[in-house]
Amino acid sequence: MREIVLTDEHYSMFGRIIFGYAAAESGFKILLSAMLKMDVGVFMAVSAPYQSRDLKDVVKSIAKLSEFEHEDEYDKIIDLVGRFQGFSHIRNEIAHCRWTEGVRGDSIKPISVKVGKGKVVAKGFDDGERDYTNQELIDLANGIFKLNNDLRRFIVDYGYAEIIEEKMQESSTADK
Repeated sequence: MREIVLTDEHYSMFGRIIFGYAAAESGFKILLSAMLKMDVGVFMAVSAPYQSRDLKDVVKSIAKLSEFEHEDEYDKIIDLVGRFQGFSHIRNEIAHCRWTEGVRGDSIKPISVKVGKGKVVAKGFDDGERDYTNQELIDLANGIFKLNNDLRRFIVDYGYAEIIEEKMQESSTADK
């Protein structure tokens, strides 16, 4: 298989997916700061070392330990985290793989070689492995932005925005 030159549309969708994924990571950190009733800036500093996988585990753990005003709140948080998890694979492929033509017309697929535990694993070289059409990349980008919008709406609708605002006011008053 030969490596192909990716189009501007591919790069545009890659950028939208990566940006959307990073925005969701920040959104979950903002949500966690409110759940823990911590200043957002302090929480961002404390959580900076978290990798995405760690962040997802922390959100689920804090949610499990929390008491909620709304009956469906826990389930909504778990749903949002699950949807976020669903984008991890494409985010990692964009960030860490080279790309080649896919099997289907107008498709591309990630290729990589990983070494670990005494094994070499090549991915993306078999015809049966996942490829992506331009429309599928567009759909993924739109999906991650929908997740961000839903996360933002959840933060507002369930009162977390008020907690964030309150903590920011406390911080600005303490700084004077």
